Amino acid sequence: PMNPYWMAVILASFRSAVCIGLSFILIKAPRRKMYLLAGGCVAVALSCQAAFAWLSPFISEDIMVYAKWIPLLAIFIQYLGFSLGWGAIIFMLQGELLPSDMRSLGCGLLGIFDNCFLFMAVKSVPFLISSVGVGGMFSIYLGAVLITLTVCFFAMPETKGMSLEDIEDFYSGVTNKKSAKETKDVEKTTI
Repeated sequence: PMNPYWMAVILASFRSAVCIGLSFILIKAPRRKMYLLAGGCVAVALSCQAAFAWLSPFISEDIMVYAKWIPLLAIFIQYLGFSLGWGAIIFMLQGELLPSDMRSLGCGLLGIFDNCFLFMAVKSVPFLISSVGVGGMFSIYLGAVLITLTVCFFAMPETKGMSLEDIEDFYSGVTNKKSAKETKDVEKTTI
């Protein structure tokens, strides 16, 4: 509906403004809830794009004048979801959830895997479009987002307000630092 070059400028400006504006919310909001909300936005956007791609041949010309804005609106919603935390929270959790002795190696490996999968996702677009169509491609991506949201709903911990030491103690099974220290002191005196 618009000049694609100006649309790219508008989308980049929107994404930048939303990322800066919502970064203040990400600092204060619970990470798990924000991630699930952001994933919901991405899922809604992908379902709108898939539905539009599947149904556009059946939409009359009179309605298509208005309906042609749906994919653009879906892209804005998807950028909003990404800025809400879909992109940033996973990288925050890497530094929080990995053990301190493996954090640098783990974050590096996860970064390599992330870039490899991003490369494969970008390179697979022509194949997916030629084999399942645009609607099928968006449906596949929607399925991946829904699987990710389901796993995160059941497995993603809330780390807001916890220090790195508290998170590590939680995963190592230590319930209280004071009791862990007292246990070590008792062990030293019995030896």
